[in-house]
Amino acid sequence: MIEIIEEYIGSMGNQYSLIANIHISVMYFIMKQLGRANTLFKEILEQQLEYVDNNKCHPFLEQIYLHLAIMYQSLGQNNAALAMWKSLLKVHKQAYDRNSNYISKDYYNIGK
Repeated sequence: MIEIIEEYIGSMGNQYSLIANIHISVMYFIMKQLGRANTLFKEILEQQLEYVDNNKCHPFLEQIYLHLAIMYQSLGQNNAALAMWKSLLKVHKQAYDRNSNYISKDYYNIGK
């Protein structure tokens, strides 16, 4: 069933479909289909980067960085998780005041 939804959403080809695909990736992760989750997350990241002209600090990348960081951290892939937490921090530093809770949470996650 998820595959059917994924195919439909993928055919939309817009920002909403990318966000919906993040949720599908999370579902694959929850269902322990880790290979499929990882592949889809990476595809989404590539599509998002293309969408934002490779601006790696664009706010549209916030959710994919967050979910990749969580996935990598839960799989014990600490270097990959750290890279995503740092990418998320760069997005948040551009978007929020330096005293923002988002930024303090990023530093907390980087320090874990």
